[in-house]
Amino acid sequence: MAIKRLNINKKLLIIVVLISVIKFVLLFFIAHFNTFEDYEIAQNFTKHHMFFYLNDGVLNHSFQFPIYPILLSITFSICNAPIAAALLNIILMSSASLLLYSLLKKCEKWGWIQISDKIRMLLSIIPLLHPAFIYYELKCIHPFAHDFLFLVLSLYTCLSVLKENSASLVEKGLVLGLCIMARGTFIVFPFLVLSLICYKKEIKKAVLIAVGTGIMLAPWLIHNYISDGIIGLTSTSGKILWKGSLHDSEGGNYLNNGKNYYSALSDEDLNTLGKSSVKEQNDFFMNRYKDQWLNEPLHVIKMLGIKMKNFWFYSPNMGKEYPSAVQQVLPAVRFINLIFIGVLLFLSLKNKHFKWLFVALAFSFVQCFFYFEARHRLLIDPLLFAVFTHLLDAYFKKKTIA
Repeated sequence: MAIKRLNINKKLLIIVVLISVIKFVLLFFIAHFNTFEDYEIAQNFTKHHMFFYLNDGVLNHSFQFPIYPILLSITFSICNAPIAAALLNIILMSSASLLLYSLLKKCEKWGWIQISDKIRMLLSIIPLLHPAFIYYELKCIHPFAHDFLFLVLSLYTCLSVLKENSASLVEKGLVLGLCIMARGTFIVFPFLVLSLICYKKEIKKAVLIAVGTGIMLAPWLIHNYISDGIIGLTSTSGKILWKGSLHDSEGGNYLNNGKNYYSALSDEDLNTLGKSSVKEQNDFFMNRYKDQWLNEPLHVIKMLGIKMKNFWFYSPNMGKEYPSAVQQVLPAVRFINLIFIGVLLFLSLKNKHFKWLFVALAFSFVQCFFYFEARHRLLIDPLLFAVFTHLLDAYFKKKTIA
């Protein structure tokens, strides 16, 4: 029933299953998996039934968005091993691929992205075969596949709200709240939708969606306040804003000299952080960020510009954490991307079609307001590929598009 409701092509389903099985077999040939904070949080949740991570010398109960660590913890309750977490990533990425097909199918119905079904299938398979996607999916116990799934789900839900007369607006709001809990920057999509709905003066509709979203977010916000005195989805907002505007950096995890952003802190700073509560740590970084705005506002704005540039055109310094073999091909990746973005802009201007680019620009702005790593851009690449194909087809067939 779910397959029929989501308009998923059965041939695509078979292909996705086959690719997933091959990936599962490949997992047994991976000697070491790279783990991140989510993995440790999930292990703590599995063993101690508490959501926490030891950060800067303090037990932090609101360090990360909750959905991926909870999914990992459920997985570990069945099989507590990195390979099981990688299998979860495969399932999440496969689900995202199928949902992407359904999203593109709906966009074709509404005239927003008009492409043939074969091209739609190909675009839906690309995330499963993209080398960078595979790296994060198989080699890393990282929320990348989870993030991509919830990005597609957020877009699918937002567009359903806009184009369909649904009586389940509160339920749609619940789904959007879940997407925001998966990754906070996804709030940009429901914000755009609610803004458009309010512009159309459909206030009741907007309120019902907002109520659903609030109901979903409330328990986690209450948890963070009770546990750490934090008002927000995570307790790292101050640190992320601070590291995203550091001097001698490009607004990511590394400084221009190749060192981690922690090297920008003095021994005294580190000592202070080790003696502080979670809230005091967040306030420490937030105050540093506010000082930057007060004393060097042009620098903060300049850093936002640098991050936006790197989002769309990538940085010559990207990929410091990748293997040397990967780093060698990155200049070619940057060159191909430059051509891709240039042609995409040309086609958008030629067809006077900007709605999808506006959505992508809004997401890039919200992400870059905090900090930027290349994986954040990767999340929207499949959407950009779909828009590119749509515009290219319209250009050669000289069609007028919505």
